[in-house]
Amino acid sequence: MGDGVFGETRYLLRHSPGTRSTGLTLQGEYMFRLILATAVFLALAGTAAAAKPNETRRMFVTAYTSCDANIARVKRCDGITASGRVARWGIAACGRAFAFGTVFEVADLGLFACYDRGGGVTNDLLDIWIPPGKSIGGARWRAVTIRYDVDPLAVLDESVISEVAPGEAATREDVDDLPAPAQQDEAPTLRMADSQAVGTLKVAATRSNGDESTLGNLIADMLRTQYNADVGLIHSGALSANLPTGEVRAGHMLAVVGPSQKPLKLDMRGEQIKRVIEHGLTLDPGSEGWLSLSGLRLVYNPNAPEGHRIVELVHTASNQPVWDGQYYHVVLTDSLYFAEGYTPLFEVGRGLFTYEPLVNMASRWLAQHGVFTPKLEGRVKAAP
Repeated sequence: MGDGVFGETRYLLRHSPGTRSTGLTLQGEYMFRLILATAVFLALAGTAAAAKPNETRRMFVTAYTSCDANIARVKRCDGITASGRVARWGIAACGRAFAFGTVFEVADLGLFACYDRGGGVTNDLLDIWIPPGKSIGGARWRAVTIRYDVDPLAVLDESVISEVAPGEAATREDVDDLPAPAQQDEAPTLRMADSQAVGTLKVAATRSNGDESTLGNLIADMLRTQYNADVGLIHSGALSANLPTGEVRAGHMLAVVGPSQKPLKLDMRGEQIKRVIEHGLTLDPGSEGWLSLSGLRLVYNPNAPEGHRIVELVHTASNQPVWDGQYYHVVLTDSLYFAEGYTPLFEVGRGLFTYEPLVNMASRWLAQHGVFTPKLEGRVKAAP
């Protein structure tokens, strides 16, 4: 200790001019030295404790712009992040487990400071802001190092940030991709020609705003089975036309779902799924927010108080009740995610947009199945 902090403190006390002139007794000087040495020790210990070691973890790295089509539906696009800083290269959105100013180093991309949040941005996801004309080379799992030894303000100096590879302007819609199941066929890069036959229906598939429908069942089944999910959800507002009996062409499918809707896959707990369904049951009859279900069987009481109308909700694959604490893979459309009243209910889930437009997937799904018979199966029933 003679050459350490205590030794240096003792030397300063003994050799500082005027030390004895303070009138301190020997005991008082000893106490003074003890208090000063303790303060120095605690200060140094606190500094050591505050310096966290860097850690590396796997995170799903995605990208977003200040104003893509989805963001514009629910908030003003002013380029201001959740922290109040202007969005710019070097800023990312991270989960709430990380304080604003946390620095992340992404392999092959560089350093990013977290100064933004976002619905669906969980603690294992890092969402990087990109300007038009930039790309991060696709959304995927990457090695990310949390750099507690880097000043976040220095990160926003472009001189210390690596340039990303140039590419097409990217948005959350076409970058935030959930890795496709291994057995999924590669998505076509272009939509099928409108005149191309994609399948045959033995009976017409029709929509409904308030009852189970053959078209709602069909599209919900497509979402669930194509992405190997437990549950498929679609609302009647996402379906703009019926599918005819007989030959179905790609143009028919385009008329039903439009060109821009995309599937979204979420992990949701049972109690979160129930809240979504309860919200749908509160909407007025004929509302376009009416839900079609795949993978679930629902019995409800339309006369019960709002929020308490579910009588029974069963996961059909297991023939077991939907358990509040269990996670289920849910696939829906981005249009449902952003439908009025639904967004806060889905934001609690963990999910990412897929690349492929719904019209591509639905056309290919029907082509793979050839001849199909849409059915009403009693998936949604009002209690007697």
